Amino acid sequence: MSAIWGAINLKGNVIDKETQKMLRQAFDRCVIDRYEEIANENVSAKYTEPIANVTIDKDGNIINGTWSYTVTITLENFKVAGSTVEKTVVTIENVITYNGGIS
Repeated sequence: MSAIWGAINLKGNVIDKETQKMLRQAFDRCVIDRYEEIANENVSAKYTEPIANVTIDKDGNIINGTWSYTVTITLENFKVAGSTVEKTVVTIENVITYNGGIS
């Protein structure tokens, strides 16, 4: 399973340390193999086509499900290994299934 997570201040301000800590606490119980952070760069992430189909039992537990979305990430004018990259765009189509999913 993979996850892309991020927080962007739409007013162009830096997200304060207290808010960053609160947002990360949502993942305290998850096994995370790697964190990547980009701050003060020209970054945009656009999520489209979100779909969630789940079966929930009477106690509110998810029995099975399928979640999907497309995200397009654009980074502009940043440095990697000493070289400036003018623009790169990545589009990811992600599908997550649980317990066989739902067709």
